[in-house]
Amino acid sequence: MTSGSVDDVCAAPDKPGLCVGADRNKGLSMAHQRNTVNIHQVEAQKKLEISGVEEGIQRFREKQWRVKRRPDGSVTRTEVGIGDGDAGMRIARDIVGTEDQGLLRGILDLQASAKVSAGKRGPQPGWAVGVTALPADKLALITVRIILNCYTLSSVEVDAGVTRVSLAIADAVRDEIDFENWRRASEDAARIIGSKKGVVTRRIFQKWRSGREDIKRTEWSSGTRAHVGAALLHTAITHGGGWFYLYSFAHRGQQKRVIRVAPEAIAALKTINEELSTSQPYRLPMIAPPLPWQLDEETVSGL
Repeated sequence: MTSGSVDDVCAAPDKPGLCVGADRNKGLSMAHQRNTVNIHQVEAQKKLEISGVEEGIQRFREKQWRVKRRPDGSVTRTEVGIGDGDAGMRIARDIVGTEDQGLLRGILDLQASAKVSAGKRGPQPGWAVGVTALPADKLALITVRIILNCYTLSSVEVDAGVTRVSLAIADAVRDEIDFENWRRASEDAARIIGSKKGVVTRRIFQKWRSGREDIKRTEWSSGTRAHVGAALLHTAITHGGGWFYLYSFAHRGQQKRVIRVAPEAIAALKTINEELSTSQPYRLPMIAPPLPWQLDEETVSGL
């Protein structure tokens, strides 16, 4: 931007009409000044928008921690699992996929195999009772969420034991079965639990069920839990798009098996998390000046 007086600007031959209605001796017209944003206002708006982005990043990072205040005044902070974060939810949708590909396709095949086995004589697979009790899309989402919640953003490179992950998946599936059975049997589930929004989620149900003996629980043996969880975990590894992989190694004379997140997936996860942190500003930028207020006489007369 070059410096110069108002008269110089108004006299510029390549800017006709810039000062239409203005007195060259007095500078730009008042109407033009009211509708022109000067450099100081632009800089102030930029600073405001940048501060909004920075506050949004801080708020996004705070959401990745679960804060609990104790009666004695102490505060504990626990990092939220990836599966419960915004980045994990976006990843979960990609891993679940569609009926043609992804984990959803794998679980549909697993359910089809269970139905074929049910039509034959002899013992049924130990995992069949779990993979046929819920819709495939719900099983896929539960499986992915449990696996992702075995990690946090600061511990994504830490190994997760196969047995621990398998049992966690099976318990989550069983809880979902209990919830669906109870909700179908209760005509007014929201009123019974006391949900303010009238919607009963699995988390609300789990908190409400704690300590109650009248809630029927699906009984699975330890073997059934292991089989159900292992079947869904194996399907997530083979149909998960390369996000997870099985790693075996010898440890103190024993063979250990763990689930690891692929290095490429870790890099993608951090990139997605960074993008999400900057795309949720505390204050949205103003992309256009506000319209002038107008008096609606009909509305005023009706008051």
